[in-house]
Amino acid sequence: QKVLYANKTFSHLELDPFAFDDVPYHIKQQFAVDKAKPDSGPWKIDLSDRTFHTIMSYCGNRPLRKLMFESYYGRASPTVDRLNRNVENIVEIVRRRKTIAKYLGYSSFADIILPSKMARTKETVQDFIETIRSKLKPIHDENIRQLTSYAQEKAKKSKEYEQLQSWDIAYWRQRQCQDLYSSLKIDSLHISRHFSYDHVLQGLFNFVEFLLGVKFQPENNFDEQNKWHNDVQVYKCTENGATIGHLLIDAFARPNQKSEVCVGLAGRDLCQRHNILPVAYLNMSLPRIEGTPTLMNLSQLKEMFFAFGRVLQVLLTRSQNHELSGIRNVETDALDIVPNFFLQWLR
Repeated sequence: QKVLYANKTFSHLELDPFAFDDVPYHIKQQFAVDKAKPDSGPWKIDLSDRTFHTIMSYCGNRPLRKLMFESYYGRASPTVDRLNRNVENIVEIVRRRKTIAKYLGYSSFADIILPSKMARTKETVQDFIETIRSKLKPIHDENIRQLTSYAQEKAKKSKEYEQLQSWDIAYWRQRQCQDLYSSLKIDSLHISRHFSYDHVLQGLFNFVEFLLGVKFQPENNFDEQNKWHNDVQVYKCTENGATIGHLLIDAFARPNQKSEVCVGLAGRDLCQRHNILPVAYLNMSLPRIEGTPTLMNLSQLKEMFFAFGRVLQVLLTRSQNHELSGIRNVETDALDIVPNFFLQWLR
C-alpha cells in the first residue's frame, strides 16, 4: 500500500523542450499534456511501471532518467519519503519470522518453508545462485564494457559516460540494439503497429481454441454491478458448448491503478461439488489514447501471453475440490510452469 501511495503522490512535469528529443512520437503523445502537440511539451510523468521503463529505454535526458530511477526504486524508503517508509514493516516481518522459527524449533524461517519447495534446503539455493553468478558475471562485465565504449563513442568521448550508471543501461542498450540491427530494418515501434490490442486479444482467443478446443466469447448476461469499471470486458469460456468459467479483462491504465500485469481470482474458483464456476481477472494497464488503437510492443505481448497461461490454469482446472483448483496450493516454484510454457509460443 505504501508503494502504491508513493506512485499516487509522485508527479513530474517536464518543461525542457529538448528532454524528449529521442523519444518516439507515439510515446511523447502518451505523456504530453496537450495530446495534439506532443513534440513541444510539457510532459506529465508518473511512476507507473510502464512509464518508468519507457523513460529508462527511450529518454536521452540523463537527469530525467536519474530522477525517475531514484524516485522509482526509492518508493516507501527513508531516502525519499520519511513519513511513508516500509523499513519498520520489513524489520517487524523479519522479527516475527525469527520468533516463529524459534518457537517451532528451527534455526531460521527458511528452514520452515523450503522443505515444501523444489530446492528443499538453503544450501541448494545458495549453490544455485553461486552457479548462476559464476557463469553470468563474466558475460555481464563484458557486455557493460562494450556498452560503455558504445556510449562514449556516441557521446563524443564525454566524461559523463566514462562509467555508466544504473539509469544509463536501458537507454544505451536500446540505442545499441537499434544500431546493431539497423541493417535488418527491424524497428520494434514499427512492429507494434501490427499488434493492436483488439487484434491481439482475438488472435489469442483463436489460438487457444485451436490449441485446446475452448472458446472465449463476450458474456452478455453478466451482472454489470459486478464490474468495477466500465472498461472491464467480460468473456465466457466454453467447452463443447458448455460454460466452464468467466474471464474479466481490465486492459487499460487508469490513475491509482496497479500498473503491473497480473492475474487473479475474482472472488471465486472452481468447486464442482457446489456447481461453482471459476472467475478469473486479467489486469494489463495498457496506455490508451482516445481515438487511436492501443498498440502493443513485444514486451507487452510477452506479458500478455505469460499472464494468459495463468488464466488458463484458473479456468481449465479439472479438480472437483475448491482448495485444489486453479492456482491454489501449487508450490511457489512450480506456479509459473504453465505460463512459461504458454510464453514459448511467441519464441
